[in-house]
Amino acid sequence: MAGGITVTHPNIASLTGNVNRIVITDNSGVQHEVKQVYWCPDGVNANLVWPVNAQKTLVAGTQNVAIEYDMTDATEDLVINSIEIFTDSSSSSSAMIKILHETGVFIAAIDGDNRGSETEKYGLTGRTRSVNGLNITLYKGHKYYFVYQGSSNSDFYPAYFKNDTDGNYKLYTNTTTATQITVYPDVSSLKATIGHNENLNNTLRDAILKLNANEKFLWGGYPQQEYNPIRPAMVSNGIYNRENLTGSYAGKKTTLAGIASTPKGDYCLIDVDNTGFTNEAVYRKTNDIPSYTAFNFNDYSSLSANDKLALFVHALNGKTVFVTSTTAWQSYVNVQGLDTLKSGYTSDIEVNNNVPVLRTTVPTNPVEKCFYYINGNAWTDWHATGLYVYENNNYTHVSSDADGFKTSYLTISQLTDYFIVINFSTIISFVAQPSYDYDFANKSVETPGKHFYLKLNNIEV
Repeated sequence: MAGGITVTHPNIASLTGNVNRIVITDNSGVQHEVKQVYWCPDGVNANLVWPVNAQKTLVAGTQNVAIEYDMTDATEDLVINSIEIFTDSSSSSSAMIKILHETGVFIAAIDGDNRGSETEKYGLTGRTRSVNGLNITLYKGHKYYFVYQGSSNSDFYPAYFKNDTDGNYKLYTNTTTATQITVYPDVSSLKATIGHNENLNNTLRDAILKLNANEKFLWGGYPQQEYNPIRPAMVSNGIYNRENLTGSYAGKKTTLAGIASTPKGDYCLIDVDNTGFTNEAVYRKTNDIPSYTAFNFNDYSSLSANDKLALFVHALNGKTVFVTSTTAWQSYVNVQGLDTLKSGYTSDIEVNNNVPVLRTTVPTNPVEKCFYYINGNAWTDWHATGLYVYENNNYTHVSSDADGFKTSYLTISQLTDYFIVINFSTIISFVAQPSYDYDFANKSVETPGKHFYLKLNNIEV
């Protein structure tokens, strides 16, 4: 939970009745079941008063642990002013207390605590170990881990409740002291660790680009040295801010047609070789290119006349024909050309699934300088099946690939002119390089879990 529920009532007995379930409704109308109610008559010490029949038994801890405190569903931040555990140990050793963000970044580190008098708590004789006077903010939407250990790493261990697995934790062995730790307390916008002992690649670039503006990430990859627009200088375990760029991220593009589909003003990540674009670079589309239909033929120059006519039919229907080339042993695509129809000509040709549809009758009211795709049997005399243009009150069969009716190709070098490269160093900015616990970040949560005795702000959590 993000904080406590304060119950104010003059008669404590009214809270110890035979009530099986308590439900509260928040400001949004969402109901939440109350697990425990505490009575705090002096404003400091909280006593469990409901459920009255709760059978809780503390067990002596045997390990150093990082106790999870989950605030992913919290609706508000929590400011911590005190932390307390319970241990069966009588050790007077000074404690080392650490709070880690789920990424492994330290947000707080304290050396030294208060050792309580010997007492019994939930059936276990021991002592409280607490630290007060804190001012640490836990931001909503994140998970945190509390480490409370003796200075020799084995002086005392946090106690936990018997047969209660409602709590996550990780084993913890790092014995660094507070003076060895550089903390980074404001993790409110820290989203993730990106990279894991690897260089900046397109998968990682894509993950960074998908972050919202001003969200932060921990770079867990290798150090990078900037030597071109796609390889920015980065330090390992550094926190970086995802900068606010003009336009929106249109995603990682693996084909030339995908690159061309990027909306004007937006930017994309190139993930394909031999296109005229630099692979792994980020490009912004500065101008619209003509609309197009993408085709995947092995090679435009090897197409049959009928195939070329089929492509041309698409151009006649108001779309630029975007011809690409793919082969089984090459993962890249090559543009062969963008075909457009010369000014003044129109088309009345239906296309179904990229295939021109033959007319079975000759148009009764043909349009001047208009193209038609007609079956030869539509005429009473012999005509070839194919593409016809109606011009000067006459049908003319277009028997070639219709180059005379096209504008010149838009080549690949011209296509890149519709884009500008964005230097990746302008997409991210360095924020800090705090201490980072690699071992902790890469450890799995223990299964089954344990519910450790932990008090925050004098309230058991």
